[in-house]
Amino acid sequence: MTRLIYNLLFPFVFAALAPHYGYKMLRRSRSGRGFGQRFGFFGKRTRELIGGQGGGIWIHAVSVGEVRLAALLIREWRRRDPGAKIVLSTTTPTGQAVAQGEVGSMVPVIFNPIDFLPCVRAAFDLLRPRVLVLVEAEVWPNYFWEARARGVPIVMANARLSRRTESRYRWLSWFSRPLLRQMQRICVQNSRDADRFAGLGIERERLVDTGSMKFDVSRVAWNGALDPGAILAQVGWREGRPIFLAASTHAGEEALSGRVFLRLREEFPGLFLVVAPRHMERGGEVHRVLRELGVACARRSRLGETDSAALDGLILDTTGELKHFYPMATVTFVGKSLRGKGGQNFLEPVQGGTPVVLGPHMENFEAMAEEFTSAGAVARVEDESGLAEAAGRILREPAFAAELVSRARILFERRLGAAARTVDALAPWTGAVGS
Repeated sequence: MTRLIYNLLFPFVFAALAPHYGYKMLRRSRSGRGFGQRFGFFGKRTRELIGGQGGGIWIHAVSVGEVRLAALLIREWRRRDPGAKIVLSTTTPTGQAVAQGEVGSMVPVIFNPIDFLPCVRAAFDLLRPRVLVLVEAEVWPNYFWEARARGVPIVMANARLSRRTESRYRWLSWFSRPLLRQMQRICVQNSRDADRFAGLGIERERLVDTGSMKFDVSRVAWNGALDPGAILAQVGWREGRPIFLAASTHAGEEALSGRVFLRLREEFPGLFLVVAPRHMERGGEVHRVLRELGVACARRSRLGETDSAALDGLILDTTGELKHFYPMATVTFVGKSLRGKGGQNFLEPVQGGTPVVLGPHMENFEAMAEEFTSAGAVARVEDESGLAEAAGRILREPAFAAELVSRARILFERRLGAAARTVDALAPWTGAVGS
């Protein structure tokens, strides 16, 4: 009955939300590529690509962060079993772009269809998976119901459960508990996540603490094809100028970072600003916000259109380049932690060797943020004023900055290896054994 009601209501809810999400999707993808796949329509080329990969491991990763984790798993599975059949699906256009770049030459990559029964069935018919692997993924009922009907086990990698999500699941326990208990194995990031899943009725034997794969993904050796110093030089930066990097910012945090930059520049006249909005399509908006504050920045996507002689900074409105700039930064503020909720992954800047400042809202990385804060490996602030004070101290005291970097790296090194542990834990369903 629950399934019937859900599928009767879904079209109406989807129709109400479609204009907003359709516009958002087209805005982010720009080309609208893969639009039909979201409704279960897969063209001839896609079917040919999937061809021999059907009947294997179906990995679903929502967006950029999850895709990079999925890429780790794919590489590890292929290392152990070069013939492993794998298909990767993503939800967002940015996730799709990163997936194509990271593993598109290794496995077919598709868009995940919406959670409407005919669309879901079309995907299952095409992929014929023997196991569905969710990477930190949200729970979509029809995928679970269809997997159960076809005898396809569901497992989850790098699972986390925030207090907010746990509360929602408890409130809807009559609906969520049967779905959650359908998962054969849940690889959690820490014991706190394990306790929360257990509190929702998941048997302890299905929970495995493999640690967070975000440590592993942050250590990936990038190919070095991008020269961040040369890019910065194009917009007026010169060797020796300190850089204040605002990374993965959300609405409101660009203006905040601009004000902090202007305040810091009074003491550090050579300071250079780099702002990387979480969603690259906001580049124009970020440019306007900073310009209104009197901060002149060039957009990475439009280099050459602005006179670089009097620029204060650079807006990184591109995909996949931010990680290359962390080693250049004198201090890095990680976004979605002051004006947003949940925070962004701070392990890449840690690995990049830059002192890191976090706001109070790190719910998506709660355990990691608390561990690094307690160890004095990151600076934690409550507001804009606190950010200015912490960044100022880092710029002013090289010894303090070096201590933050050193402590963070020690913690980082201790937590590596989660990807291999995850593949080991999922071996009974994926078939990848050995190391």
